[in-house]
Amino acid sequence: MKILIEAMHGMGDLVCTLPMIKEVQTNYPNADLTILINKNSTRDILTCSDIKFKSIKVIDAHGKKIDALMQCLNLRKEKFDLAIASVNTPINKSKLIMSIIHARKTVGIQYSIDKCYAIFYDTYHFVNTHYMALDQLGLKKHDYSPVLYANKKIVENIKKQYGEFKNITIGVCVGRGDITYTDRRRKKYVYTRGWGDLEQHISNMTALIQKIIDMEWNVVMVGGKQEEEISIRILDKIKTYNNIINTVGKTTVAESIAIASLCKVMVGVDTGMQHVADAVGIPTVSIFGPTNPKTHGAYSEKAHFVQGRQQCQYCYGTEKYTNCLDRKCLSLIKINDVFEEIKKAVCGRE
Repeated sequence: MKILIEAMHGMGDLVCTLPMIKEVQTNYPNADLTILINKNSTRDILTCSDIKFKSIKVIDAHGKKIDALMQCLNLRKEKFDLAIASVNTPINKSKLIMSIIHARKTVGIQYSIDKCYAIFYDTYHFVNTHYMALDQLGLKKHDYSPVLYANKKIVENIKKQYGEFKNITIGVCVGRGDITYTDRRRKKYVYTRGWGDLEQHISNMTALIQKIIDMEWNVVMVGGKQEEEISIRILDKIKTYNNIINTVGKTTVAESIAIASLCKVMVGVDTGMQHVADAVGIPTVSIFGPTNPKTHGAYSEKAHFVQGRQQCQYCYGTEKYTNCLDRKCLSLIKINDVFEEIKKAVCGRE
């Protein structure tokens, strides 16, 4: 049996897809499993899981449309017996991609109830909505959680490069969260989950890191290439950073997974790295505003959330999400409130 699972979304979304993929593997142990993703960089999420797959295919649906079409046509030649659509994929986009691939059977909430995952906002976690894609198959469910395993060789290389992480080390994801496009054709976008605007985000992250190192704890800063400027500006403001390791823009996803495994706690806004750390088994402290931690947060009891309560909170998926001018649900969150939650996570207290 040949099965295709479409998971063409961000790093955190892919982590939340892992239990569903694991469920498919458990129920179809002899199947040839192909996972469809949209970035080469997210391969490491799959290779650091315990899921066995035949191949990983990459289709950048936001890139050249002709290239994406040709890749889908090549997948059509595979003649899949079953295709499973990600709940995150919009209805029309999902149906177009799956109609081109043309598996013998296609399932997903887009096909069972003809609805996008947006109808589940504030109700079900992403992990659970991914499971809903399997309801049409009548599979036995085991209620898996996302799990990632740091590559031991990479862990040792990280230790050689940055030290043993012997003291309490707090990981700080310095990013501002996802980019939301207001006009994809003109490349107009906004960062929708930062801890205030850019200047406030940098100021808050700097003050938080200073508090952590004042406790004589270590800090390891993590993030991608797009966060390099933020990391530099933070370090420029810190009084002393002998016990700060800056890995921003210098690591692969597999290396970031290894770094997370060496941390006591991972801190950040609502980003994929928080899901990665949680899946590795690390407590997380996440700063939430427009998204609901009940649906978008790390999927475990060791996840801690700090929220700024506002009447308009949880606007994700609405026009307010991209058009908000002040983002008070995030900008009004106090540095000390986040720091106190870190201390609770370090001590294992709720």
